[in-house]
Amino acid sequence: MTPGAAVPVGVERRSLSSFSDHRGAIAELDRASWHPERTNLQWTLIHSDAGTVRGAHVHATHTDQLVVVSGHMAIALVDLRRTSPTAHLRAMIELEPLDVLVIPPLVLHAFGFPTDTVVVNATTSEYDPDDDFETRYDDPALGLTWPVSAPRLSTRDASAPDVATLLERCRAGGLDVVSSLA
Repeated sequence: MTPGAAVPVGVERRSLSSFSDHRGAIAELDRASWHPERTNLQWTLIHSDAGTVRGAHVHATHTDQLVVVSGHMAIALVDLRRTSPTAHLRAMIELEPLDVLVIPPLVLHAFGFPTDTVVVNATTSEYDPDDDFETRYDDPALGLTWPVSAPRLSTRDASAPDVATLLERCRAGGLDVVSSLA
């Protein structure tokens, strides 16, 4: 992400410090003092092979906090919050090892992995399929360009609905999202 690049309100990026000596290195991935208002209740380790795309999806209630352990990832963000000052904003950012990204609820996100990559994801609630709304990562309505061609997709991601259907599902679920991405 270019310094000063526009991202949806509530998205936070931080770079971690690593402390090295003759034995190796150590880095603190998270501390409660960095975000006393937010408690992470689930931690997930994600290994993705080069050429993989995960998502796109949006969560109604939980916040994601991603830390790249090794490799490189591109993250697409689209602010679906109707009343957000950055509603409709689209961003594609890249993370390297020890970069942290916090993604609030109702900010659509998808992950692209041009290299083999390991990521730790801390979430503010345990996984709940009812809090996970998916759409096609390559829907033209998203207006995003991916650094991965012919990606590896899960069956779920390959059969995900278009953005218009996602937004209808979100509104039917009582979520205050934009009416379209036009």
